[in-house]
Amino acid sequence: MSSERNEISTDDKATPKTFPSMSTSMQQLPPSKRMETFEQKLWRKCSEEPLIPIGCGVTAYFLVSGIRSFHQGNAIRSQKMMRARVASQGFTIAAFVGYALYNTYVLQPENQSKKDDRDARILDPERR
Repeated sequence: MSSERNEISTDDKATPKTFPSMSTSMQQLPPSKRMETFEQKLWRKCSEEPLIPIGCGVTAYFLVSGIRSFHQGNAIRSQKMMRARVASQGFTIAAFVGYALYNTYVLQPENQSKKDDRDARILDPERR
């Protein structure tokens, strides 16, 4: 066993080693993607779906303004701000659903053909 280990470690060839016990799909794995930090992911999501953070900000504004009006004793303005908050929450949820539908039905069909081809190769041994 140790002689095999020495043989593998002393081999100076630049070609990657393949092991017969591994399947070919495991031998040809693509390099892993680098992990995103929280800030990078937040920036990417905000640039891809800008209506979501805008809606969240507007909702927070109406909430804070409504609470401030309530504490000041202005019930009419407080009620208007709470209604506006509900409307902005509805807009934000509608934007979220819209982006999800767009990603599902517009962007995903491009990847669907690749998935169908992969499934066909798996099911048909002659295409492997």
